[in-house]
Amino acid sequence: MAESIREFFERLAAAGRVPGLEGVSGTLLIEILEGEQTERWYLTFKKGAAAVSRQGAAADGRLTADAATFAAIVAGRTNAMAALLRGVIKVDGKVALLASLQRLFGGAADSGDKREIAGYAGRRP
Repeated sequence: MAESIREFFERLAAAGRVPGLEGVSGTLLIEILEGEQTERWYLTFKKGAAAVSRQGAAADGRLTADAATFAAIVAGRTNAMAALLRGVIKVDGKVALLASLQRLFGGAADSGDKREIAGYAGRRP
């Protein structure tokens, strides 16, 4: 698994509270596929408080992505909602959780370049 993915979850766990997510409550299972292996991360949000675990029960939503795609999302090179619309990642359950969590990912989501956000950085108008 890419170190950036592990670092993302470690930073989220260390933060405890996430500014901008005060109105978000729910649980999300993130499944990251790498070859034959699947790593599972459970995120719990309760009015801005965040907890990260490797063990958990049923979740309100589930996001499934290959490691390269999730690493690109974490790094901000790929927008999670755009990846969902393109079918690159799969989300079951509360899709609204993914929309809220997009704020956690940097880079492209904040860049203002809509072509990059949509995954069409190579195209020119």
